[in-house]
Amino acid sequence: MVADKLVDELFIRVIFNVAANNGSKTATTSYNTVFLGNKGVLMKVMNKSFPELGLMPKDCTEMSWLESIVYISGFASRTPTKVLLQGKSAFPKNNFKAKSDFVKKPISESGLKGIFKKLLKEDNPMMIWNPYGGGMMAKILESQIHFPHRKGVIFKIHYVTNWPDSDMIASRHIKWIRDLYSFMTPYVSANPRQAYVNYRDLDLG
Repeated sequence: MVADKLVDELFIRVIFNVAANNGSKTATTSYNTVFLGNKGVLMKVMNKSFPELGLMPKDCTEMSWLESIVYISGFASRTPTKVLLQGKSAFPKNNFKAKSDFVKKPISESGLKGIFKKLLKEDNPMMIWNPYGGGMMAKILESQIHFPHRKGVIFKIHYVTNWPDSDMIASRHIKWIRDLYSFMTPYVSANPRQAYVNYRDLDLG
């Protein structure tokens, strides 16, 4: 809940997944970051503002801006930048359902526990929290550029579930993500409940 309050040069998002081990499942988080500067400066920022992550210099890779686009798009480290000209996704083709939300106040501990319980009920869920309200986003009025999710927004949520063609009961995955979306109602924007238009959620029209 602090990513929107860090320095303007830092983008850090949280990716939630589920890992299976010996028949049991655990909700996991990973942190995906781009920083406009060298890793020495980044270490100072993180040690001061987000020491809980325990970031070490060995965790950081310095690269060009274009290389960072390849990285943040999900391609393997050091994939040539020409891959961006091919118009291909880093992810395999699959059946999926996605939804989105915007969050304007911190989610409570009980809310987080409820989210983790929901994630454990699905085969291959993913949830991404992208910081939105800080940095330059907060400095540009929505009346200047027609994009309303600026000052006052902490982060955007991207909910995803996917399944292979061999799974013949797609309806259970769609029901799961709709149930999660319903559960999140008290924790996200309201009147109206906001969504990211480019995700094309057919539930919304």
